Amino acid sequence: MAEAIKYQDEDSVIDYTPDAAVSGGEIIQLQDGRAAVLPVDLASGALGAAETEGIWICLKTADIVFVAGQPVYWDHSANTATYAPASDRDFFLGSAYTDTAGSASTVKVVLNKR
Repeated sequence: MAEAIKYQDEDSVIDYTPDAAVSGGEIIQLQDGRAAVLPVDLASGALGAAETEGIWICLKTADIVFVAGQPVYWDHSANTATYAPASDRDFFLGSAYTDTAGSASTVKVVLNKR
């Protein structure tokens, strides 16, 4: 599964050119600190789009429980959503859209919403 799948659209798309090839559904951190999802595969140096809003279904760390509205962070090394940053490359992803059980493998996240 991709790291994120669009659940609901908020129509916030910006131009993005990756330094290295990326896969559709990949979650990245923009230079301004915001989280973004790349909806399609992009070759290195190719102009494409990055989405910075909307509700996304994201892979999450096992056994982590989320409550609707709780801050969600992206664990850069594990490529999963988690409840707190653990390293300097982890970043704020958004807020949990719904309550999510620890047994779930995904969490719905409102991207960049505090």
